[in-house]
Amino acid sequence: MISVVIPAFNEATALARLLPALPVRLHGRMVRPLVINDGSTDGTPDVAHAHGVQVVDLWPNQGKSAALRAGLIAVRSPSLECVVFMDGDGQHDPRELPLLVDPVLAGLCDIACGSRYLSDSARGQTPLNRYLVRLVVVRTLRRRLGVVATDPFSGYRCLAPVVAMTWQPHGDRYEAELELLFDAVCNGWVVREVAVTRIYTGERSKMGATRGPLVGRLGVLQQYAATIARKSDELAGSAPGRGCAPPARKE
Repeated sequence: MISVVIPAFNEATALARLLPALPVRLHGRMVRPLVINDGSTDGTPDVAHAHGVQVVDLWPNQGKSAALRAGLIAVRSPSLECVVFMDGDGQHDPRELPLLVDPVLAGLCDIACGSRYLSDSARGQTPLNRYLVRLVVVRTLRRRLGVVATDPFSGYRCLAPVVAMTWQPHGDRYEAELELLFDAVCNGWVVREVAVTRIYTGERSKMGATRGPLVGRLGVLQQYAATIARKSDELAGSAPGRGCAPPARKE
């Protein structure tokens, strides 16, 4: 079984387009989407239910990383073959699902990360502030981890069972993607980037949805910096490959 975890906060319109586009089966395996309704005040859960998709409700809004954590807990089972993380805002093309799933199922990597910059690193339609933050973080990760992650904030990822059954993000907001890269080094998990389409829908970022655009974005930058500092300390205190992430949070 291939589980697709979709965190969603007020994404009724986007989900109405995304969910019908997901394949029912892939390589003979059932594809089972799961929407994590993170305190939505629109019809997000109704849209999911209308398409026959299971919903996990979080209330009040807890943040993307908290939604991913809840999703991982919900999909863990002996029949799990991989877990795909896919944003619910329409920025990930469901037709590219095989690009992430195939290398994991083939045993070529433990984590496949969709990269919007692997084939073209130019800014293109990327908002300037996001592009500049990305450049700084890419260089920081290269220096601290010794790895090149061209799209460290990509939410389009596929996890093998060895990762999905044990890993949990510890932050609640936008820390998960960075945490996973550090924990991959700590645990010796193999990461592979695959090129995916860069899609910007023109919708306002959810980063400022609860506290306003300016305060919200500044808060996210603070989360990025704190996560890199914390995970760098964990990495420095343990030998890579021996699992330097702290014990999983108790729910």
